Amino acid sequence: MNTTLYLSEIIHDTVQSQFQMHIGKFIAVVNYKMKDGKMYLTHSEVPYHLRNQGFGQILLENIFAYIEKHQIEAIAVCTYIRYVKRQSEKWNKIIGE
Repeated sequence: MNTTLYLSEIIHDTVQSQFQMHIGKFIAVVNYKMKDGKMYLTHSEVPYHLRNQGFGQILLENIFAYIEKHQIEAIAVCTYIRYVKRQSEKWNKIIGE
């Protein structure tokens, strides 16, 4: 059976300090903390059964674009977030460590 999962736009939940993306009925998230005007990207999580299918990278690339558009100074703390940002010269320049 071929199942298509629909991806939502990125949701920025400032109350929970979290970015969210709906993948079908599931949610992938990136948590952050704000300190001294910087956004520290601390944790990323994709539902276990959806991992290794590219959803985490899609989520992060959209978050990085949001950060760039809104001129937010951001620091990658989570190892996976650092890994994804290092894959792109552009994101490597925009997202710090």
